[in-house]
Amino acid sequence: MNQRLINKNVVITGASGGIGEKIALKAAESGANVVLMARNEDRLKELQKTIESRYKVKAFIHSVDVSRFESIPSVFQSIYREVENVDILVNNAGYGIFDEADQASFEDIKGMFDVNVLGLIACTKHVLPIMKKETQGISSTSLRRQASWQHLNPAPTPHQSMLCSGTRTACAWKQPLQISMLRPSTRGRLRLTSSMSQTVPELMPKMWNGSCSTRMLLPAKLSAKC
Repeated sequence: MNQRLINKNVVITGASGGIGEKIALKAAESGANVVLMARNEDRLKELQKTIESRYKVKAFIHSVDVSRFESIPSVFQSIYREVENVDILVNNAGYGIFDEADQASFEDIKGMFDVNVLGLIACTKHVLPIMKKETQGISSTSLRRQASWQHLNPAPTPHQSMLCSGTRTACAWKQPLQISMLRPSTRGRLRLTSSMSQTVPELMPKMWNGSCSTRMLLPAKLSAKC
């Protein structure tokens, strides 16, 4: 249990299963209120019921596909009515295409980028202005999904060209944000991090104490798009 999460508000995308679900459970166990975002409303309702009955914290759900950018503003408007402020954003929604570059269809590539990159940007843009104004220390942690077997074989394979290009694009977008965090107006208030871990128990302490590395998360299991 992490005492620093008590009464914090944690928004998690891709929360209906896999590592997103595990992060939600661990955050709730530590006393955080959670906002669960994913496409599968039925699974979100089940997780909401489990969290509220088991941990006695608040859990809110929003059925949303982060690749439908036009829906993101209204979702975050609803979130701010529910929890007033967002302390932590976990950009977990994502999936991978494991085709060689010449075999992947452009439609599939665009779909993956819409979720893994543009969906991440769309959600982050809606919390940054508020986070920069807060007077407390805040973390915005971006997580990427990749296959566990890449952790065993770090060198990219031909079948990972599309997935790696999306991940590296997200990394490149994050770097200027990290630099902006050094400005006096935001120093000590906002932290943007990524993490590498194979299991949620290993990940959580690193996420919430600000000691994350700048590498990307490699979850133990690649989940379906959620």
